[in-house]
Amino acid sequence: GSRHMHYMHMTASNWGLRAVNDYAYAKLLWNVNYEKEVLKREYFTSKYQEDPDTVRAIYEELEKVCANCKRLKHYQYMNGRNRSLVADIKRAENKNLFDSCHMKFDIRADNDQAGPSLVETVIGFQKCYNDFCMYIKDKDFQRFEEDYEQLEYGLNMLLFIYYKALEILRENPEDQKRSMLYAKKLEHTTKPLDGYDVKKLFQNGLVATRMLEE
Repeated sequence: GSRHMHYMHMTASNWGLRAVNDYAYAKLLWNVNYEKEVLKREYFTSKYQEDPDTVRAIYEELEKVCANCKRLKHYQYMNGRNRSLVADIKRAENKNLFDSCHMKFDIRADNDQAGPSLVETVIGFQKCYNDFCMYIKDKDFQRFEEDYEQLEYGLNMLLFIYYKALEILRENPEDQKRSMLYAKKLEHTTKPLDGYDVKKLFQNGLVATRMLEE
């Protein structure tokens, strides 16, 4: 086994959907030759006993639809500065929020570097959320509470960003109403963010959008 490891992005107290990564890290610390497929099969079979393949398919689809999360909310170095969709919305310098081939608004660019569009991401995430809700229906909710809370938080975050982008793109008052609705939901979201060291950045889901920063 390994003597130690440095975990660069420590998860919050609520592991939820990220528990599969922490499970893999722990196993690989003891045996670096562990097969990826064996790890996945062990994890999904032990946690989602009734139908592990269904939930595994949801996880795999989430990984695809969230492929543009870095461009969406983190940063991408473009034209001499760090940019993200969230940062561009905050600047609101012009309506050209989707000038990168990596993420367009409602189409996937014809480019090897292209990822899912914002609309594709929202629709795909919503489907994963709905599919997971169907899976846990009539089951012991406490077993899946962390997973559900993180999925709900992620969906509300996405929809908030989506409607903030629409506010700039088409200046429709209805979009502002919807973004405010999701802002309220995020403001009351705290559980999935419990346990982060940088607490002031994660007081609630709305603060964590980074939209409130100057």
